[in-house]
Amino acid sequence: MISVPEDAEAFLRSGDAFDDLHNAAAYALELAKPANLESQWDERYAEYPRPDYFDELVAAESVVYVGGTSDLLSRLEDHAEKNHRVSVLTELCEIERIRTVWWVDSGDPMLEEVQLADMLTAELPPTTYVHQR
Repeated sequence: MISVPEDAEAFLRSGDAFDDLHNAAAYALELAKPANLESQWDERYAEYPRPDYFDELVAAESVVYVGGTSDLLSRLEDHAEKNHRVSVLTELCEIERIRTVWWVDSGDPMLEEVQLADMLTAELPPTTYVHQR
């Protein structure tokens, strides 16, 4: 479980102020899959078909969720509290830690999100499922 804002502060750049946690960024979270992922999915989302990535998710040894946002701290709080703008994976899986943050000084954080996901997919073992949509 992540602790926000404390865990996010480790990613501030030298000279950044606490308020800079509200800046745009792409981020990656390491998730812990529940042992009964398939049954939990079926219980919560019985009315929906399983997504195309589901088999890859189930087979993965580790899971990384990648996102992009215009306000990092606000988005991480949403993930941690699981009460607003919740993603399916962070609802089903426990967030173990913030893996990395890429600050976006100009441009679109969603483009940085794609680049971060591509980089992690290339760097991490093939047994890691990197989720980015």
